Amino acid sequence: MSRRTSIIAALFAGIAVGIVIWVAMDLVVLPYMDPTMAARIALMPMAYFVAHLLYGIGLGLTPLFIRMFSRKRDEPRRMNREAEAWPV
Repeated sequence: MSRRTSIIAALFAGIAVGIVIWVAMDLVVLPYMDPTMAARIALMPMAYFVAHLLYGIGLGLTPLFIRMFSRKRDEPRRMNREAEAWPV
């Protein structure tokens, strides 16, 4: 996602990706790759779902974090450009 992506759209996309990963891991990957973990996950499915949901929320908030940190990084550059503009 780019910096210009809407925060709401990015959040919903992140949540959707988290849910898709949860479904893929729960139904496809774990039963074949690690049956023991699949059995453990079956004992606490909501915790596993919530963990993937939180991952999706964090992923969806990435454009917000990029905007926050890029502003702080751009401000010193502006000050340096102004300082360079003055003749020495």
